[in-house]
Amino acid sequence: MGSILSRRRKNGSLGYTAIVRLKRDGKTVVSESATFDRRQLANEWMRRREAELDQQRARGEPVGKGSTLAELLDWYGKTIKELTPWGRTKEADLKRLTGYEIAKKNVLRLTTADYIGHVEARRRDGAGPATANSDLIWLR
Repeated sequence: MGSILSRRRKNGSLGYTAIVRLKRDGKTVVSESATFDRRQLANEWMRRREAELDQQRARGEPVGKGSTLAELLDWYGKTIKELTPWGRTKEADLKRLTGYEIAKKNVLRLTTADYIGHVEARRRDGAGPATANSDLIWLR
């Protein structure tokens, strides 16, 4: 699953790049790399990252980088709007949602607690029940 490449840098020293790739059905699901000054450090990073990915898969979690909710909302706003145009209210709501804490989270790791926390924070900030529900509608 992983490999290490050694490369000579401009200053003449060696750098060791650890590369971890995971493929499913012929498609690359994970491709990560990190460069270190020592081969031993590169080996250790690669070993730990592979173990983390194995644990994710064993727990049944999706494996891969995923996107943040903000990136997904941005994609939705650009791509889907071309297919089915919507009004100013939905546009404003989607832009507003990208500014909240929940939008910084990886969509593959969002939990029910994250959605509940978002609604509770919105209610504490003065949003009414209908507004908080509107957020959930756009997030679904």
